[in-house]
Amino acid sequence: MRIEKIAAASNSHDHAISTVWHNAVKRVQRAPSFRSLLSYQEELWGALWHRFAVSLGNEAEDGCTNGRQQLALNLHIFHVLQTAYGARHDLDASLGARGLHGEGYRGHLFWDEMFMYPMLTLRRPELTRGLLMYRYRLLDEARAMAAAEGYEGAMYPWQAGSDGREETPQSCGTPFPAVDARQLPPAAARLLAIAYSVIRYFEVTQDYTFLSDYGGRCWWRSAGSSSRWPSTTPRRTGTTSTE
Repeated sequence: MRIEKIAAASNSHDHAISTVWHNAVKRVQRAPSFRSLLSYQEELWGALWHRFAVSLGNEAEDGCTNGRQQLALNLHIFHVLQTAYGARHDLDASLGARGLHGEGYRGHLFWDEMFMYPMLTLRRPELTRGLLMYRYRLLDEARAMAAAEGYEGAMYPWQAGSDGREETPQSCGTPFPAVDARQLPPAAARLLAIAYSVIRYFEVTQDYTFLSDYGGRCWWRSAGSSSRWPSTTPRRTGTTSTE
C-alpha cells in the first residue's frame, strides 16, 4: 500500500489572498500529483545547483581528497538557498540567523547577512535585491529608533523581528546566553554593513532603478549617519569605553 500526503503552507505575507486558511486549502485542492510536484522540485533545484554547486575536483581523476569539504560547502549553500529563495517573490523577510534548520536566536534577523550576499549577488542577484528591500521597508522604523536615542539618520537593530524592532533578548531559553547591551556590535558597524551591502549590489548589477528608488535612501541614512554614533567596546573587566 502506498500513501501520498500533500500539504500547503500559507502565511499572512503571501500576495493576493483573502485568508491564510482559504489560501492553503485552495493550493492543496489545485495541486497536481505527488510525482509532478517532485519532478518540479527536482527541476528547480537542478537549475540552482547548476549555478551554485561547488566542485573541488574529481577524486578519481585528480587524486583529490576534498570530498568532505565539498559536501560541507554544498550543505551550507543549500541552507542559504532554502532560506533565501522566497526573496525572489518580494517576500517581506530576510535571512534568519539559523535559517529554516534551527531555533537558535528565535528566528531573528541580523545585520551580518552581508556575508551571504556576495554568493547570491554573483549568481542570482534578484535574491539579494529582494532581501535588501526588507531593509528599505524598515527604514522608517530604523529612523524612529535613532530619533528615540537622540540621533539623526537610521539605527537598524542588532536582532530584528518582522517589523524592524530591536528584539535582542534580555534572557534566553536557548543554549545561547543573554546578551548585555554593552556587548552589542557598535551601531556604526551595523549601519555600515547595510550600506556596504547596498553599494556592492549596485556595483555588480548596475541596478540604477533600485539605487534611485530604494537603495540610495538606505545607503544615505546608514552610511551618512554612522559617523555620529559612538563606538562602544567591552573591556575584560566588564566596563565599556566609548570613543
